[in-house]
Amino acid sequence: MRTNYSEIGSVEKQVLQDQYEASPFFLNDKGASKPTRLDIFDFDSTLFLSPSLSPTIWHPSLIQQLVGEDVFGPGWWKDYRSLDLGPTDVLEKTQWKDYWNEDIVSEARQSLADPTVMTVLLTGRRTIPFYPLISRMLASKQLHFDLLGLRPDPTKETHEDHVNSNSNSNSNSNSTSNNNNNNNDMSYGASSLFINTLDFKTCFILNILHNVPSINAIKMWDDRAPHVKKFQHFLDTLTSQRLITHGLAKHVTPVRPYYRPKWERQVVAHVLESHNANELLYREEQRWNRNINRITWEAQHVLEDEENDHDDILHHHPPHHLTKVAKHLSLGHIPSSTIVRLDQSSIKKLRAVFQPFYTSQLKVKNQQLTGWRANAEVPLWFGHQIVLFPNILDHRRLESYGGLGMKLKFVIRSISKPDPQIGMVALVDVYPDLGPNSHHTRSSSSNCPPAWKNPKKYILPLMYRPSQANTISRKTFQWTRLPNGHQHHFGFGEISLSHLLGLDGTVKDDEEHQLVCLDPETKSTVLGKRSSID
Repeated sequence: MRTNYSEIGSVEKQVLQDQYEASPFFLNDKGASKPTRLDIFDFDSTLFLSPSLSPTIWHPSLIQQLVGEDVFGPGWWKDYRSLDLGPTDVLEKTQWKDYWNEDIVSEARQSLADPTVMTVLLTGRRTIPFYPLISRMLASKQLHFDLLGLRPDPTKETHEDHVNSNSNSNSNSNSTSNNNNNNNDMSYGASSLFINTLDFKTCFILNILHNVPSINAIKMWDDRAPHVKKFQHFLDTLTSQRLITHGLAKHVTPVRPYYRPKWERQVVAHVLESHNANELLYREEQRWNRNINRITWEAQHVLEDEENDHDDILHHHPPHHLTKVAKHLSLGHIPSSTIVRLDQSSIKKLRAVFQPFYTSQLKVKNQQLTGWRANAEVPLWFGHQIVLFPNILDHRRLESYGGLGMKLKFVIRSISKPDPQIGMVALVDVYPDLGPNSHHTRSSSSNCPPAWKNPKKYILPLMYRPSQANTISRKTFQWTRLPNGHQHHFGFGEISLSHLLGLDGTVKDDEEHQLVCLDPETKSTVLGKRSSID
């Protein structure tokens, strides 16, 4: 971590200085007022409720690939589509309603109103392609920062030089190059100037202090706890060097927007399909289209009610178009964990009892989410399975539990106190369903698989935030009694595998490739002159 302005390279200094001199702060000569404090607001999950990929939908391997840079595109946090939330004109009229952390917006407004404070937005989102979009978002909210500090690498010039040089090399390629495994010209843009986002942000701060020496205090807002810790260490170092007198990095609890699985599915399908189109283009013409990919939205995409959309995910029926992504990169159901899948009758009974109980208890205790938080991510109903193991058991161990299809019974012993942040889970005893006389005590039946000789206790998640699907069972709960009349609530299920959407393999180059998901306009953009491909 660089802690002195002299440690910044000349090229990096020039990029940071160009960014500073293009800011309203510099152009409006606000430095003449000699601000004494620098307030720095992060964007994603701090000021703005940025969507991410939900573990209730996507297999961990696919999430890793989608987030990774230059795997199936620029990478989630560099891909324009990760903030392409619907028709921009429609969203702009609503000020991107329900996508703001209004508590942090309020703090930003207070900062902006203080003439002694220089207020900046500082984010790892890249200037290319996000600056125009984020500028519109902030303007719609009347948040006029002194400087918009998007990560300025690669610069427009280096990006264009990189694309042009690769285009030239592609145009000069011959049939021999088809057999070369050189993928350098398949990358998205030039190499970054800064090592990572943390490096960019600390260099940015050093450049501000260099240009505005009147600043003697810094306050930062950020959602990532590891970054907050490192920023605080950085600010403490600046204080010890007497560059500032005080520095505070404030942790903001990250909040996600309301669960929108339809949006996620459409974006992921578009990302994979445009990647497939580029793969086909590269195989046939040895070029890779780096144009910013956007989705053609219609107004109903942002207006439709998605509240009950997650039911399709629970029942493992992905939308039809996802199964028709180009055959060489297609989505399918990938096993993810070993579970007890509850039967439909048990699910209906559970939901009929415990979802109203959850809502009524929050109301009685006056714990209902209100204001902007009520329209952000909230606990939803997911009471359809008990996770026995978070992985796929090998055959031998699975057989010790009775194997796939083994009939089981569960009895709820207690439930957690309804919590508007966490949700609600049940503590259950699980044991073999060996017929009408089976019970939950030690079983001596010769039909009982060895792993079930004693009843086992498991967590049955009932309601939770979709983003917490992988962590809900590890949280600490306060237990309470079951609702009256349901002290011995029970149900049935069977051992099964839980499936999430992931990549189900590849096909050979000589097999047919279909481009069925992209709209004609996007297909034309991705394929250029080959827009007629079906």
